Amino acid sequence: MPTGGLRVLIVGDDADAARRHASLLRQQGLAVWVENDPQRIPDTLEAFLPELHQSRLAEQRLFYALEGSGQGIWDLDLQTRRAHFSAQWKDLLGYDDEDPGMDRTRLIGLVHPEDRARCLADYERHLAGETHIFENEHRARRKDGSYVWILSRGKVVVRDDDGRPLRIVGTDTDISARKCAEARRQQADEALQALNADLEARVGERTWKLVEFYNQLQEEEHFLRALFEISPVGLVLFRVADGQLLDCNQAFAQILDVPIEALVGRAYGDLVSPDSRPRRLDEFAVLQQTGAFRGHETHYLTRRGDRVPVRQSCRLVEKKGERLAWLVVEDISERCRRDAVTEHLTRQIATLTGQQLFNAVCDSLSQLLGAEQVFVGRVLQEQGSIRVLAWKSGDEWLPLRSFSCAGTIFESVVDAKELVRHDRLQDLFPDKTWPGEQGLGSFAGLPLTDFSGVVMGVLGVMGRAPFSLPQVELESMLQLFAIRVKAEMQRISAEQRFHELFQFSPDAIILADGEGRIRQVNEAAPRLFDYAAEDMAALLVEDLVPEPTRRQHVAVRRQYMELSAPRIMAAERQMAVRGQRRDGSVFPLEISLVPVDTDQGRWVAAVIRDISEREDAQRRIQASLREKETLLKEIHHRVKNNLQIISSLLSMQSDRLASEDARDALRESQHRVRSMALIHERLYRNEDLNGVDFGDYIQSLVSVLYRSYRHEGCRVNIGFDLDDVQLNVDTAIPCGLLINEMVTNAFKHAFVGREEGELRVTLVREDEWIRLTVADDGPGIPAGFDWQRSDSLGAMLIHTLSKQIKAELAVSGPPGTCYTLKFKELLYATR
Repeated sequence: MPTGGLRVLIVGDDADAARRHASLLRQQGLAVWVENDPQRIPDTLEAFLPELHQSRLAEQRLFYALEGSGQGIWDLDLQTRRAHFSAQWKDLLGYDDEDPGMDRTRLIGLVHPEDRARCLADYERHLAGETHIFENEHRARRKDGSYVWILSRGKVVVRDDDGRPLRIVGTDTDISARKCAEARRQQADEALQALNADLEARVGERTWKLVEFYNQLQEEEHFLRALFEISPVGLVLFRVADGQLLDCNQAFAQILDVPIEALVGRAYGDLVSPDSRPRRLDEFAVLQQTGAFRGHETHYLTRRGDRVPVRQSCRLVEKKGERLAWLVVEDISERCRRDAVTEHLTRQIATLTGQQLFNAVCDSLSQLLGAEQVFVGRVLQEQGSIRVLAWKSGDEWLPLRSFSCAGTIFESVVDAKELVRHDRLQDLFPDKTWPGEQGLGSFAGLPLTDFSGVVMGVLGVMGRAPFSLPQVELESMLQLFAIRVKAEMQRISAEQRFHELFQFSPDAIILADGEGRIRQVNEAAPRLFDYAAEDMAALLVEDLVPEPTRRQHVAVRRQYMELSAPRIMAAERQMAVRGQRRDGSVFPLEISLVPVDTDQGRWVAAVIRDISEREDAQRRIQASLREKETLLKEIHHRVKNNLQIISSLLSMQSDRLASEDARDALRESQHRVRSMALIHERLYRNEDLNGVDFGDYIQSLVSVLYRSYRHEGCRVNIGFDLDDVQLNVDTAIPCGLLINEMVTNAFKHAFVGREEGELRVTLVREDEWIRLTVADDGPGIPAGFDWQRSDSLGAMLIHTLSKQIKAELAVSGPPGTCYTLKFKELLYATR
């Protein structure tokens, strides 16, 4: 009996068949025991049962181990196509025991379509015996339709005698977590690869830029070194700690007249002139505090011991932890000599005026700049031309004339309003021959502007060769002379304007000194006083006033010279100012005095105007006004008389009437006429015809009405609160009628059947408004009475007249009745 491995007992009558089955089983690695003798089967079974029991135990342990590992077990019978699945396998795919069984076709249908072909290929290769085991990773569909990644491993365990597979057993393991981790790792790997690629690209690009930058630095270093060596100003590098020169250029060496080799290594302080060394200490203090200084001037010593004026600037730098300083040195010897000459020449021209000044400016610029031609001209904007004030060409002076600036070199100066400089005149005028004929090659022109920026003149210089001065220095030198030229041109213009105003003024103008001597007169003064101009120059100002007032005039003149303030004599003095002509005739004057400071002391300018015609016109106007006032008073008097006649006629007519209502109506009309007549009476009695004292008028009118309506047995107390108010006739007449109606209404209705009553009239001015109030203490307006719609004549007049004067009317009561009017004085309307 076999002793190792799994043992199989085959029992049967057919020995050949038993041997064939045993052979197949042995091919699968099984220990087979064939028993054909029926007598020995019980013994054989008895011997085989223990091993069968051990085999089943081993099978159970294997099953439990697989169950514990979480792997699903499947067993597929290839002949019947039936399959057996473990509970873990069903749980893996979400199935339970009640679900129908699986076969090979349905099992293959669970594989994801994208993985199915690959899975079947691996499966078929294993069935064909090409692989030792079947192993495949694929997605399997769960019962709920979702997919899960599984690792499927299997092995054919039974084949027939021809090698065909009969049974395959395997396991399925959930590898979804691993697949997710692998996907994340793959994404991370891809991102890392992308980052590495990007980093390599950036590193490569950066490396290329660094190489390119290094090459540029090399080029710039060579370029800067070339600039350092050929710079026209001195450049020095020295160490701050001890002042030792580390490097310098050829320009610096030329300033000191010392070779570069002899300068490098020397101390900076040894190069400075001894009298300038204290200033050097100050410079170093500024350098230590601020890190730089610029524009400091000092002196160096040359190899021969000569002092050289220089202008220098300095800045601190650090190199490899060491403090160094760059020094820029400019030789200003030529500028100092030029400044000295310029100062000398400007002092010479400081006291010159007029043509002498313009000529001196041309001479000075010719010497300082070596100019062939120097030009000073005044721009005439309205004519578009230039008037020559001075023009020097070589040793000659060109004639003074005017010419159009269009198409000339000066046109660009006027338009530019700043320094214009050209070093090749022939290029500006290629079709002109005069630059070459006159030997002129360069030009510089400066516009001369006034305070408002308008170009008033041109200062120009022309030379045979380009000017050696830099642009800034050339402009500075021209500006130095331009300031003096502009001031002189403005002085001449002011004198010309003053002369024109002085000579052509329609009023007489006399200039006199402090002693009263006439120094200068304009053309109008001899005509006014009937003297010849030369005769007036020998007179005193007192000779031009009437004899009785001359002594008084001397005192007034001396008093004015002490005050010296501008004033108009006729306006400041009550007495008339009179002048006397040569023939002795006297005429009225208006005199304005203005002090004038001259190089001969303080003078006085008197502007004199004959006001004879003005006084005659004023006299005529005053006479006409007096006539008109008399006429107006007469008109007001006659109007008052006519109104009085009308009032008397109404009174006579009322006496003949039997009806009491008719008599009352005529009496009210009589009062209205009398109120108007009273206005005209006030006007013709007043000195001022422009208005009426309305407070006084109100008192008179109320008194007249009181006497007319006085009730027997009733004492009326009348109170007045009246401001001083003047009203013109256009406002006074309607206001008088209004007061007449209001007071009449009070006397008619407020005090009937009473022993005592009160009436109060108020007139108050409130800025431009006037408030008039008439109030009584009667029973007041009856309830339900609308005075605005009343058909009574009095109510209609109050309503109409208040509108006429544009008044705000308010009626209040009971108790009593109060009329309040608020209005402005009407302006006189042209008729």
